[in-house]
Amino acid sequence: MPQLLPDELLYSYIGRVSNLNILGSARRCLQQLFGSCNVIPSPDLPTRLQELQQRLGSSSPLASAIEMIEFGTLYPYHRPFLTPERGETATNLLLHGNGKGLKALIGRLANRFGANPNLRFCAECVQQDLKNHGTPYWHRSHQLPGVTVCPEHETILISQELSGVIDHKQRFILPSYHNLSRSYQKEPPPQQVSFSILSQALLEARLPAHDPLMRKKAYESAINSLGLCKRGRIHYPSLSMALRRHYSEFDGFFHKSRILSTERTPLAWLRPTLERSNRSCHPICHLILIGYLFGSLSNFLKSVEANSKLGHEPEENEQIFSQEFSSEEQAFYRDNSLSCRQVARILGVSVTSVVSRRRSLGVKISARQKYLDDDWLTRIANLLQDGLPITEVASICDVSLSTVYRIMAERPEVATACLSARLKKEKEERRRQWELAAEASHDVGVKAARTAAPAAYAWLRRNDREWLELSCQGFRTERRSYFRVDWGARDLELSERLKQFASTLRLQPSRPRLSRTLLVRQIGEALFRANEQRLPTVKSCLDVLEEPPFSYELHRLDIAIDRLREAGEKLMIWRVQRVAGIKNWTATHTIYTKWKIKKIDRLVYIN
Repeated sequence: MPQLLPDELLYSYIGRVSNLNILGSARRCLQQLFGSCNVIPSPDLPTRLQELQQRLGSSSPLASAIEMIEFGTLYPYHRPFLTPERGETATNLLLHGNGKGLKALIGRLANRFGANPNLRFCAECVQQDLKNHGTPYWHRSHQLPGVTVCPEHETILISQELSGVIDHKQRFILPSYHNLSRSYQKEPPPQQVSFSILSQALLEARLPAHDPLMRKKAYESAINSLGLCKRGRIHYPSLSMALRRHYSEFDGFFHKSRILSTERTPLAWLRPTLERSNRSCHPICHLILIGYLFGSLSNFLKSVEANSKLGHEPEENEQIFSQEFSSEEQAFYRDNSLSCRQVARILGVSVTSVVSRRRSLGVKISARQKYLDDDWLTRIANLLQDGLPITEVASICDVSLSTVYRIMAERPEVATACLSARLKKEKEERRRQWELAAEASHDVGVKAARTAAPAAYAWLRRNDREWLELSCQGFRTERRSYFRVDWGARDLELSERLKQFASTLRLQPSRPRLSRTLLVRQIGEALFRANEQRLPTVKSCLDVLEEPPFSYELHRLDIAIDRLREAGEKLMIWRVQRVAGIKNWTATHTIYTKWKIKKIDRLVYIN
C-alpha cells in the first residue's frame, strides 16, 4: 500500500491505491473501500471516512479517520468560519454520512462560488512529483476554491476537464501529465498570488471553529482603525471601494464577477459576512477581508485572540442598548425584582429576548429550576434505549417532546442506543413481513413473494441482504423452455420473401434501385446483421438480386424513351438525358441511347 504524499488529496491517494492494486471497476472499488457501490467520490470533501479507515485497517496511511479529514480533505479550510455546532455536524457527515447537504452546511454554495470545480495541477509540481515520488498526484492547495496560482511556484494552474475524461462520476482520475507543454507563461497578478498563499496558510493551519462573535469584533476593530466607520457603524460603500482598490478590481480572480456582485450593490456579500456572524459564508469572503484588513493569517489570529481575552465589555453594550431602547424599557430590563416572564408580559416581547438583552447588560439571571432529577432522566434514557417511539416515551414520562430530544442531544450514547433499538425492531418487522409473503408464495417463486411484499424485500435487500439471500434459497425455481429457431427454414423463408419483393418491384416503372440496403430492410436489418452467418441462402440471394447503379441508369433511359414516345416527342439524345435525370452522363450512355433510338426507328420503318 502506498503512503499519503505531502499535500495530497485523499481522493488522489485512493485513485493510486485502485490503480496499483487493480481493484477492478469503479463500483467494485467503492464497494471494497467504502462498503457501498453507490458512493459518489468527492475530490475535496469525501464522506464515509470511518468505514474507509476500518476497511483499510493497518494498511491505512493515517492513524484515524479524523486524521484523514485533517490531512486529506479541504475541510480544515472551511472549519474556522463555522460555529462549533455546525463544525461538529459537518465532521459527523464526513465520518458517517453520504455527503447530502454537507457543502450547503459549511457555506460552500454561498454566494454562488460553485461546489464542484474542475481539478487543477501545476506543471512544475508534476515534474517535481515525478522526480521525487515517481508519480503525479492532486495537491490539496491547488484545489482550494478560487485559487488559480500555485502558491509554491507562483505559476498559473492548469485545469483538467473531467467531462471529456470520465464516463461516469464514480471513477478516480489522476493528473494527465502527458501534455505539459500547455503550461501558461503568463505571469499571474500579485493579488492572486497573495490570495493563493493566504488560502494555503489557512488550510495548513488546521484551525478549530472560532467564536463568530470574536471574529466579528476583530473585523470591526480593524475596519474602525482604518477610518471606514461613520457614527460607530461600518460605512459599507467606503469599505467596498477600499477593497476594490486594494485588489485592483479583482483582476485575475476566478470568481471576479461573483465577488463584485452587481453595479448597484457592489460586494453585496460584505454586510451578511460582517453582521450575520452565525451564517455560513464562503471562506473566500473571509479571506478577502483578512488579506486587506490584516495582511496575513497570523495577524488575524492575534486580533481574534486579543478580542477573546477582552471578554464582555458592558460599557459598549450599554451604549448600544441605550440607543435602541427608551429609559423606561431600560429600567424594566435592569430591575432584578422582576422575573424575565414578567418583563416579557409588560413589554410584549418573548422571554428569550428578555434573557438575551439582560445578559448583554450583565444583569444576573437566576437559573431555571428543573423538576427532572437523575432518576427521572435515567428512566427516560432506558425507555429510549428499549426502542420505544419518542412520542410514547414523552407520554409515559409526562414530559414534552423537546425534553426528550434535548436528552438525546446531551447524551450521544442514548441516541445511538435508541437508533440501534429502532433498527433492530424495524429488522424484525421486515423479516416477519417477508416470511409471511414467502410462506404464501413458496411453491410459486420468489417473484410472487416480491410482488406480495415489495417494501419488505427492498428494505431487506438494502439493510439485511445476507439473511434475505438465505431465505430465498428454498424457493421453487421457475424453469422456462425457450423456443429454438430453425435457422434453415428461416433462411429459405427470408430468401423467398426477397425474391418476391424484387420481382414485384421490377414491374413498377417508377421504382428505386434494388440496392442491398433496400433488400435487407425487407427482412429486418437488425435480424440479418446479427445472424448473417446463419443465413447463407439469403446472402447468395442478395448478391444475385442487387442491382448495379449502371444497370439502374439504363433502366431509367428506357423509361425516359418510352415517355417521350408516348408524348409524341421526337427522340433526341438531349431530350432523353433531361427526362432520365442522369447527372454523370458518359459516352457509354450516349452509345446506348443511340442504339436504342435506332432500334426503335427500325421497328417503326418495318411496320
